[in-house]
Amino acid sequence: MDQADRQREQHDEPKRRGRYRPPVNPLGTTASESVNQPPNTQGRKIHALTRRRAEEQRREIARIVRRLEAIITNHLEGARRINHPLTLEQVIAIIDALRAEAEGKNRPVAFSDGEVAFYLMDGLYEELLGEPSNIFHSTQVAEGVTHFEPLQRDFWLECLGALYQRMQRLFLG
Repeated sequence: MDQADRQREQHDEPKRRGRYRPPVNPLGTTASESVNQPPNTQGRKIHALTRRRAEEQRREIARIVRRLEAIITNHLEGARRINHPLTLEQVIAIIDALRAEAEGKNRPVAFSDGEVAFYLMDGLYEELLGEPSNIFHSTQVAEGVTHFEPLQRDFWLECLGALYQRMQRLFLG
């Protein structure tokens, strides 16, 4: 008996004793099931999993953008009440400053020349800047099981991009 035969015999030993459990891959199938499936079946499962995660991410971004939009709307209404309404350019400047902050760049020292406009813009900026620590990214890992994780920088930047587009539609359309 050569060494290869001995290794095969040692590998097959747990199968004979009834303790062998085949390894499970990320798709939840065993290696032998994966080999027996046509290659397209595995690809479809992975594609469906990716598509489901992408849809979850779109829903999560929409949820966060609605939350941020509510904060902005509240500030816009307050600014209108004191007869200093904020413009689209000012709101976009705030979102750009938030993006710069998230990317690790320096934010502008002042948003506006006027004291009241600066106060309003800086207040909105500060409130939105603190939002990532108040928002948790939810991920459904199984039926009825959801994990909540802190918001990651890349995901926050995607949310700010969607917020930017939403504000343009809100003001212009």
